[in-house]
Amino acid sequence: MSKLKSIQRSGTLAWSSADDKPALLAVGTVAGAIDDSFECTAHLEIFNLDLASPNPAMPLLGSATTSERFQRLAWGAGTNTADYPYGVLAGGMVDGSIKIFNPAKIVGGAAEDSVVATMDKHRGPVRGLEFNWNQPNLLASGASDADMYITDLANPAAPTFYSPGQRQGGGPADITCCAWNRKVHHILASTTNSGQTVVWDLKLKRPVISFNDPNNKTQRNSVVCWNPEVATQLIVASEDDNYPLLQMWDLRNAFAPVKDLRGHTKGILAASWCPFDNGLLLSAGKDNRTLCWDPLNGVVLCELPASANWNFDVQWSPRMPAVLSTGSFDGQVAVYSLTDTAPPVETWQSHAGAEPSFAARRAPKWLQRPSGATWGFGGQLVTFGTPPTLPAGQGLAPPRVHHFLVATEPEVVQRAQALQAALDSGDVNAYCVSKVTAAEATGDATDRAVWGLLGVLSSDDARQHLINYLRIDADGVSPVATPEPLANGASGEEVVDNRLDDMSMDIAAAMSLAQLTLVDGGLTLEAMETDPLAISQTNSGSLLARPPPLPPAPASIEPVVEAQLRRLLVRGSFEAAVDLCIEHGHMAEALALAASGGPELWAKARDRLLASHPAPFMRVLGAVVHQSFGQLVDESSLAHWRETLAILNTYAGDEELAPLCNRLALRLQSEEGDKATAMLCFLRAGNINPPHSLLRRTFILMGAHSL
Repeated sequence: MSKLKSIQRSGTLAWSSADDKPALLAVGTVAGAIDDSFECTAHLEIFNLDLASPNPAMPLLGSATTSERFQRLAWGAGTNTADYPYGVLAGGMVDGSIKIFNPAKIVGGAAEDSVVATMDKHRGPVRGLEFNWNQPNLLASGASDADMYITDLANPAAPTFYSPGQRQGGGPADITCCAWNRKVHHILASTTNSGQTVVWDLKLKRPVISFNDPNNKTQRNSVVCWNPEVATQLIVASEDDNYPLLQMWDLRNAFAPVKDLRGHTKGILAASWCPFDNGLLLSAGKDNRTLCWDPLNGVVLCELPASANWNFDVQWSPRMPAVLSTGSFDGQVAVYSLTDTAPPVETWQSHAGAEPSFAARRAPKWLQRPSGATWGFGGQLVTFGTPPTLPAGQGLAPPRVHHFLVATEPEVVQRAQALQAALDSGDVNAYCVSKVTAAEATGDATDRAVWGLLGVLSSDDARQHLINYLRIDADGVSPVATPEPLANGASGEEVVDNRLDDMSMDIAAAMSLAQLTLVDGGLTLEAMETDPLAISQTNSGSLLARPPPLPPAPASIEPVVEAQLRRLLVRGSFEAAVDLCIEHGHMAEALALAASGGPELWAKARDRLLASHPAPFMRVLGAVVHQSFGQLVDESSLAHWRETLAILNTYAGDEELAPLCNRLALRLQSEEGDKATAMLCFLRAGNINPPHSLLRRTFILMGAHSL
């Protein structure tokens, strides 16, 4: 909970019950308290909560001076909205009178005319005072000698009175609280300082039941309040320091309480049951504490910051969920909210009876959706909602859930059911095969490609099967992608530099540069280099910023060079020897020397060869060696996207494979406009939400009949 506002007052409180003015709070100077200046005058003040202002104090809208102090305040909505736009305020005074105020006069600056009527029916302090929740013109009041009266304020200036009936037995006692039933309008409860609680029926004009705790005949009750949702349940609080507890009673069995709520260490002076959620109850007492309970489970949810003196008043706002007010004898009125994020456990007040964790915490009911609907697969619709309230006394009906099948296109529903059955059985591959067969029958190449790829991806060995799907044979050659002819009719392979043969290296030797081994049926890198490949900004399509070509390798090592190499080897200068070999074009010798000079020297010689060799294969090998697949995707020829996808599928790790395939798909989409191929790469990436334009055009290409 967080504090919203506070003022320095010792006053009894009442929230506005008007729908259009819920943020008004009335404060009446409480009896039994005096400030440091020994001020003896009493005031009725109206404050505005003003949540829009960052000022922690509440602005005062108006004040009226009274001759007596207040025991209780009640604010009713009233029935005459023209003359009483703010409703009606009733004050139970210490001298036994009840004063009726027009709060509109107080707010409007005419405080001297704010007292509408004064009723002198009681003989002692009026501690029980409440307006009927459903008939706001009815005001119940109780005071000494168990006097109970019902006042009709249909005309506040001329109120009428009648008694709810004659209390039976129990002896003289002072009424400490009265409360109207929230569900049954003509039922009223009152409790006394002798421990007796009486339930009145205004239609019968007599009490219908009375009870007290059979285990504590001397209990002094201070509060009674009804469950806002269950008509037969109520809470009775004890102000006895020896029995500081709240008792939940159910009138269907009034011989003993249903449960006891124990958490306070001294007597309880005030309690309030939340009108928006019957799982929230506030209590305040002589131990200076204000607790928030889950009365249905009998546990303490949290505690407000402790005050320096007794807390004698606590109330939920009747119009604003999650807002509550407290009053204490330390001279402070505070307003709190439950809606803020809960702080860590250690910041809550610790107390006996509190749960050590947040196991009992839950979202309040006013945050629950009263109704809703959601669509399911295959045209299924599920709705939920709360039905009308059951007859009086039977509580609320349980929520209802309805399931509908909205089939506007039966063929689509059948296909959806077939797909759902495949997902449930786990045989997705067979479903994809059936879709491929159907696509072949209709001649839909895009459907065949998409479902074929989905079948591959749903198989156990998806990576290996994808190579077969891309038509990459065992030798790494794609039969589909033939070399493009050059302008002079020669193929691209014929113009590749033959320096590989000049250096006595074949394909197997070149692959050994990457130090590849066969692991679990696939090729993986044993040694990775962290230096990224340099990207050429001027030579589009190259994977390496190529240094000057290596000089042609001579048939044999020149004597002068050989003598220098001998001297360097004698001194162990392998790095200088490697540089000398590279300088004179002896690449094979450089690699042999680098193998003896350690991993770093080997990597340097290898990278020099990869960067300088003109063969396209060597540049692709460089990307594999350095794991620079992003650069490979960005600079590879889109005409050979199959080979690029196969390389990614073979060598890329699980975490980077999907982003790389997605990257390749975006290139195919933007540069080539190949929507169908881009969709295949998106599917391999697991991206089912490609850009809207691609998805829309792809669906048009695939046809409305395809799932």
